[in-house]
Amino acid sequence: SKEEFNEKVCLIKNYNKWICEKRFDKSTPIRVILDFILSESILNNVSDIHFDCFENDNFIIRFKIKTILSIKCYLSKDQYKSILICLKVLSKIDSSKNYLPQTASFCKIFKNNIVDFRLSTHPSIYHERCVVRVLQKKNVISIDELNLEKEVKNIVNKIILEPSGFVVISGPTNSGKTTFVHSILKELSQNNLNIMTLEDPVEYKMNNVIQTNVNESFTFVDGLKSILRQDPDIVFIGEVRDKETAQLAIQASLAGRKVFITLHSYSIKSAICRLIDFGISYQMLSECLVSIFSLRLFREIKNNEYSNLRLLVDGFLMNDEIKSILSSSKIPDIDNSLKKIAKSYIEKNITSKEEMERVLGFLE
Repeated sequence: SKEEFNEKVCLIKNYNKWICEKRFDKSTPIRVILDFILSESILNNVSDIHFDCFENDNFIIRFKIKTILSIKCYLSKDQYKSILICLKVLSKIDSSKNYLPQTASFCKIFKNNIVDFRLSTHPSIYHERCVVRVLQKKNVISIDELNLEKEVKNIVNKIILEPSGFVVISGPTNSGKTTFVHSILKELSQNNLNIMTLEDPVEYKMNNVIQTNVNESFTFVDGLKSILRQDPDIVFIGEVRDKETAQLAIQASLAGRKVFITLHSYSIKSAICRLIDFGISYQMLSECLVSIFSLRLFREIKNNEYSNLRLLVDGFLMNDEIKSILSSSKIPDIDNSLKKIAKSYIEKNITSKEEMERVLGFLE
């Protein structure tokens, strides 16, 4: 239409001005501002968009790129409120609720590709804030492309050969857990096995793997109970957050399946502690635990500038000594090797000390 054409002309004419000043004219249509924000997030490979208000007159949009937050643009109060309403309408949630957390999702087509956006709102002392996770469908990379340390890669190759058992991939949010486990599943999917996953949501579509999205009406517990009636050889659970899911996963591995889970924890030792807190007995862990990995993401340095994200991975493989310690109801004192590996990357000029301290804390 003529109106849409004029809006696009306006967008093109003012694009550089917006980027420079990071502000939008009051006459700019809200739909144009939102399209700009979402399109820029896709073009810049943004993982999360933060719609923030720190004071009554300080409304900002921040992009998280390669784990770092930076300001993209500023909004007026009216623009900010209108953008949030538009996001809620797109996500089909109640736009009148400003003081209750809400979660939902929507999708948009960008250059013939479907991009999913996950919306999470949260009340603050000034105004409601919002974070939108940007989920572009990604290609699964091979294990070789992960650039793992030799010792860690050997552990990965050994667990691939294991016929059953419990494997934990641990780390904080945005630490590369999904990328890592899907590379392993890609290798396993070539072996004529029944591989089934539960994810929130599915980020990597895989051949020869049955993948399922979970949500509020079809939970991880519901999905896992259903999967165990589907004769699976391998099960992947995209995030264990509660006791019932953890216990069902352990039982599945004790029944002869190979079970992979991701878990929020900061080290191999803390992952074991978290499983114990979920009510998993020491004896069960000693019987079924095969391996635990602890992950982080860091930025490489090329030509004195930060570039691609890369995995930092520490791995542990069950042995008789650890099994004996668990059997005696004790937490094994497993060293955290992430800082040791980080120092080796600094020495090889793969990254900087400042970057590794940002990711891991002080290295000394």
